[in-house]
Amino acid sequence: MRFTGVALIAALIACSLAHAQSAWDLVFREQLDWTSREHRLILSRDLLDRVTLLESNLPTMSERDVQWVEQLEARIERLGDDATSSQRGRLYLSRQYQHRALLEHTQRMRDELGCVQAAAAMHDEMLCWGQVAVELLDGERIDVAIETLRDHRMIPRPREMPVGTLNPSIWYGEFGRGIVEYLLLPYLASQNHRDEGANS
Repeated sequence: MRFTGVALIAALIACSLAHAQSAWDLVFREQLDWTSREHRLILSRDLLDRVTLLESNLPTMSERDVQWVEQLEARIERLGDDATSSQRGRLYLSRQYQHRALLEHTQRMRDELGCVQAAAAMHDEMLCWGQVAVELLDGERIDVAIETLRDHRMIPRPREMPVGTLNPSIWYGEFGRGIVEYLLLPYLASQNHRDEGANS
């Protein structure tokens, strides 16, 4: 079940009050200090916890399903432009393809958040944050994968899922926009001012 607009606002407010210094600071930016490495690490750890929680509710992909996807992809690649929309649609809408896509997404998120945490320089860290934002801003695609697996009873129904795993297309987008607007853009602006000062 999707949040209504009123329920979403209420949930965001409740989370902002209950979780000082968490990923919700990317939405309620009053407490966000983008210059603080410690604060940015708090954001990354909270996001990682959410991704790990989602991943823990996903089944392992069988070798048979992996091979099915790879074989169909190879067939379509061989056909090239002659591959039909029906063939491409069969692949994209299959539970096997969507299962793999969701597992790959959680792996990329973990990798990029790990990159944030391991970065020795802010420039490197911000590149990692940019990749995190790319993943988060693709929340609707993640919703397709989740709903496909749910239709095949491979993951729990919404009321049985942890709150932090619900409606990625909503909270993923909010966090992704927050990273761009309140981390990446201020950082780039600061770099631009520094460069202008050096050239003046």
